[in-house]
Amino acid sequence: MEQTNRTILFEEINPNKTNLLTLVNESGEKESLTDEVVLKIHQHLEVKSFQEFLSKFTPEVYMLLDTCNHQVLFSRESIENSQPTLYLNKEDSLFNMLLYLMEAKQNKKYLLTNFSDILENMLTSNEPKVFIKEKNAVVNKLVKQTNGNLYGMDLWTNEFHQNCDDGILLLKAFLEEVISYLPHMGKESKIDRGILHDDERMQIKVIKSASGYRNKVFIVEKTDITVYQKTVLEYLRIVSETKQIKHMTLLEDLLMLPVLFVNKEYGIIQKKYTQYCNLYEEIIKRFWLTAKPLFETMLGIKNYFEQYQTAQGMAPALIISNFSVSDVAVQQNREKLEIYLRSVNDKIFYQNTIWYSIIPNIALVDYMDGNSIRERFKANKGRNQYVRTDIESVCVLLEVSAKYKIQNFLSLAFEEESTFTLFSRKGIDYTNDLFAPLDRLENKDYIVPCFPNFTVMTSEAACLCVGEYLEYDDLTEIIISNGKRNVWLDELGIEAAYIAAGLVAACQCPQYLRAHFKRGVNMELPGVAYRFTEGGNNQVTVSNMLSETIEYSSELLETAIQKSRGVLFGQRNGKVIILTDRVFSYTNGNPLSISMVQTINYIERIIRYETQDFKKNLINQFFQKRPGSIISNWFTDDKSIINALLKENEKLNYKLDDTGNECTFSVYFNSYDLLKEEKVSIFIE
Repeated sequence: MEQTNRTILFEEINPNKTNLLTLVNESGEKESLTDEVVLKIHQHLEVKSFQEFLSKFTPEVYMLLDTCNHQVLFSRESIENSQPTLYLNKEDSLFNMLLYLMEAKQNKKYLLTNFSDILENMLTSNEPKVFIKEKNAVVNKLVKQTNGNLYGMDLWTNEFHQNCDDGILLLKAFLEEVISYLPHMGKESKIDRGILHDDERMQIKVIKSASGYRNKVFIVEKTDITVYQKTVLEYLRIVSETKQIKHMTLLEDLLMLPVLFVNKEYGIIQKKYTQYCNLYEEIIKRFWLTAKPLFETMLGIKNYFEQYQTAQGMAPALIISNFSVSDVAVQQNREKLEIYLRSVNDKIFYQNTIWYSIIPNIALVDYMDGNSIRERFKANKGRNQYVRTDIESVCVLLEVSAKYKIQNFLSLAFEEESTFTLFSRKGIDYTNDLFAPLDRLENKDYIVPCFPNFTVMTSEAACLCVGEYLEYDDLTEIIISNGKRNVWLDELGIEAAYIAAGLVAACQCPQYLRAHFKRGVNMELPGVAYRFTEGGNNQVTVSNMLSETIEYSSELLETAIQKSRGVLFGQRNGKVIILTDRVFSYTNGNPLSISMVQTINYIERIIRYETQDFKKNLINQFFQKRPGSIISNWFTDDKSIINALLKENEKLNYKLDDTGNECTFSVYFNSYDLLKEEKVSIFIE
């Protein structure tokens, strides 16, 4: 068996790409998929690196921006053919800036850059100052050369014109232009004011006009404002006839700012600035509301792969289902999923077997009684309401995946209540209460809750300045600033399920284990039986996550380890480690580890393969311990072999039931005197 760490992620990444349910439906198969169809599905959905994930799924957000009516809409799905597409992983994107900040923290580098510095990368990578410079150059040329007559000029050769469809860039340029005028207001009110294009920036300068002493703003020295206004209005009329400009009103407001300042229409300027600043703030908030869950998924996938740091070996593979967990609540979709899982996990050949799943973004709920739950904090008006996976859909998915012996790594949606901070304050009982709805499921061996989640950016740090608060004083006829206008966004994090699944998947590779343990690794066996919390192993195979997590008190730590049901992360000696590696179930009152469940599954699958689907005579032969046989290789008396399938004094037995056509495999584990059994149907020739 070449790979024991193939994982499936149940999450929708890009609804405009194909998904698992669609591909199964296109096959037309009703019971099981052919090897060719499975290969096609994996060609579309399986990724073996973060870069391959980005290439196949191109995470993106779509935007509809109406600057005329001050409205904006973001969506993960394509709305119309002409709407702008925001690719979230461009080279100079916000996401890459976040990765840069994370890397610096991991390497404990001090950076002057913080979240507020990367606002420019949030929605457009174009620099407003460069755009303003291009605009000034174009307007200067028009005013100087045409004197208001633009016929016969090629107006679309300059990059300025090509950027006129970028509503975000126009918006930022307008806000910046207004602020650039403010320091010059109220100075020597009886002297003319003007703008001189002397160092490629708009500068205030006193200019004497033939019409007398008036407050005026000029683009070109000694040019009357009426010429400028005529030129701009004619320019806007011509371009509107030759090309459709979505943001014509905003473009006109930007170009006519000097006219408004000349005419001392400061009240209008203040009003327009406030309206556009309101729109810009709304854009930022709505973008974050749409993009934040996708950013967290991207960060999770990236860190899933980064837990594996070996150049060669059993590298983890991740299948992106690309559909929402809530889709499984529909019977038809559930049947499609089962067709796929039956095809890869129930066949005698296990090269496509899925061993783990990641189910993230689960809504925080309160457990009220056996059949009633409610979403936690749903009525809190101070919180943004993100789309979460409801616990009922999760339970349906868990029932399906357990039939095919997939170990499911679950995590709550990233919110303050699922972080290290809250865990250190409220303890393990609080966390167990959040996962309490899972108690009603029958097969808990394949449920692995993971907690706490990791914080990348707190809400306090996610502060952006979108402009200033401007106030127009009609007595002094000036606009004054009353301070910066900040917006605070919701915190950003990485869910624990990605890290737990990634670390467990990494430890399946014997080369990975050999890189961490100089001796004691059987290179012929995968790491299915590697136990994190035995012999101090968890302090050797540690996570590479940020070490800024909170170190628990000794009292909290003792209680948490005792009561934890799942993977509990903690900090020790500045490193993030797995403190408990358990599944959700208990056997005879004792916790069962992830490796014990996988060991049973691995044994059963190997026996099934070697006995040609559990033929009775071959089962008897398999259990005969001969030198060099598979079962002989499973046992070891060497305590130093950390990935031995069965440790010293552990036992594997089988019992054939001729009348019931069943065979019971039983494994006795030393830990807590655990006995785990698995029954299979046998074939008697």
